[in-house]
Amino acid sequence: MKKLLFLTLLLVTFQTSKAYVIQQITVTALNASEINIHTKVQGPAAIQTFSYDNVNNTITLNICFKLLLTTPWFPAENDFTIPLPTTTASNYILIVNALSSDCVYTPGVSDTKTLLFSTPLSSPVSLQSSGFNDKNFTVYPNPTQGLIAVSNDINYEAIEVVNHLGQLVKRFDRNKSGNYDLNSITNGLYYLVYYNATNEKVGTTKLIKSN
Repeated sequence: MKKLLFLTLLLVTFQTSKAYVIQQITVTALNASEINIHTKVQGPAAIQTFSYDNVNNTITLNICFKLLLTTPWFPAENDFTIPLPTTTASNYILIVNALSSDCVYTPGVSDTKTLLFSTPLSSPVSLQSSGFNDKNFTVYPNPTQGLIAVSNDINYEAIEVVNHLGQLVKRFDRNKSGNYDLNSITNGLYYLVYYNATNEKVGTTKLIKSN
């Protein structure tokens, strides 16, 4: 009985804490059309599979982990060779998702990091040198049932709502109230990507839609 109680408490503790934490992302150019993405993820798991999507100038890398509760938590470092999207753009947004074995985002378990980089890549670009400053953008409520308010200290002129596959779902021009209606989109994980007057990305925020 005590053993069962201990295992139950262990499972609850695990489920209420983040299992996977992305500690590092580094992008390096392999040639004119391919990049290498080096990731470092902390957690009790081993890679089961991965996938990627290239949509316009957004690259989404999904790393799916097999949960191993008996394995010590250690940083898993891996490299992924991915082609650049076929586009005339030179600025890219890289979204890296550390997901559970079913490759579905699980709040409290999965982790997501976003990195901005430009080509040509004369030197590696790491997570620490990202052009995004998420701390200046606050979205509430988050999770949201549909209506959101954006409070920020950086000027932006438009917001794109991007799903976890990097696909554009909605786009808003900035309004004075800072309020936006997302009632028409389905429940799930999204990213709000902010653009300035010259259509350059100046920030991104992770958002969960949940009714």
